[in-house]
Amino acid sequence: MKRKIILRSEARHAIGKLGLAREALLDLLLCIYRDVPRDYSWHCQFRAENPLNYEHRLYVTLKTGQDYLLSIEVDDSTLPDHLVIINVECKLF
Repeated sequence: MKRKIILRSEARHAIGKLGLAREALLDLLLCIYRDVPRDYSWHCQFRAENPLNYEHRLYVTLKTGQDYLLSIEVDDSTLPDHLVIINVECKLF
């Protein structure tokens, strides 16, 4: 089933506040628009604090050797065939 991604304004602002390097930002956007819908059946089992949302995680290692954990909170219950990106967080290792 093809699912459409909706990136809420709160998530866009959260992405902007992360201050990611260009390479990490491109990885994040690729993950949101390609990997989140593609890997839905696997990641949807990892529910966030709100059981209506799930968490999609992505580990990224940049060419500089810096490691990131990108956590994307996704609402899959509001609209059928749509995945709504609620929030994005980044942790550096």
